Amino acid sequence: MHFQDLASLRHARSNTRGLVFVCWEALVTHDNEVQFIWSKPNASFIKWLFLYIRYAGILGQIFNLFVSIHYPLSSDQCASWFTVMCVLVQVMMSALETVLILRVYALYDRSYRVAAALMLFILAEIAITSTAVVRDMIPILDFSPTCFAVIPHKSIVYYLAGSISTQLAIVTLTLRKSSATSLSRWSNNALSAMIKRDGAAACGAILILMLAVILHVALQDTLILAIMYWFYPLLSVGGCRLVLNTQDVALPHAYSDHACDTELELTSVLTTTI
Repeated sequence: MHFQDLASLRHARSNTRGLVFVCWEALVTHDNEVQFIWSKPNASFIKWLFLYIRYAGILGQIFNLFVSIHYPLSSDQCASWFTVMCVLVQVMMSALETVLILRVYALYDRSYRVAAALMLFILAEIAITSTAVVRDMIPILDFSPTCFAVIPHKSIVYYLAGSISTQLAIVTLTLRKSSATSLSRWSNNALSAMIKRDGAAACGAILILMLAVILHVALQDTLILAIMYWFYPLLSVGGCRLVLNTQDVALPHAYSDHACDTELELTSVLTTTI
């Protein structure tokens, strides 16, 4: 089989498996989605955040599959696809990080300073993606008919530095505050364990995706590129699980006395405003 045909088949298979995975997850958790998400009012921030993470992941994977079954493509077509992919991945990443930031926001007594500081990390990621990747890197890439390109190390280093810094900041603040002493007012050891577990798992999953990027850039291997097609499924499933895992856990009403004007349903708790 010709190398180009083999690469096309590999990419199509990887995309198909990712699509099956994210759709299977949606079916498995459909009852919980209806119970905990669709029942929320339309003004609920977490409702729309969840729905975006869920269905943007599915649609993004369908888009990737559509592209992979139409190889070979021109360099301009590949550049357009790569631009869309980078933007959607960053938005998906930012959405998942927003879920994690809402947890930290809850842990730190709804501290706007902590939330604002972490949001600056996300804004930095978006700025890096917009400039170092979309504006500066993509226009100079020379794509093969299967959209493979040699990616310059400098741009990726900037992107990885931003993404990893955000994850380390979130997980550090989470583990620091979610100790048994800090959560004694909540009287909920299960909640403490869940916050630690989910935060560490989300950080680990994102670091694995970043490792795939590093390997692709370092080795310039089309096999690693096929693995990177799992960005949408993993980010979608991870973000949705973060929300669903905690929707049936409520804090004592005493904690809910601090009313939030925007009435955000924190992903680590159920508030009385739902």
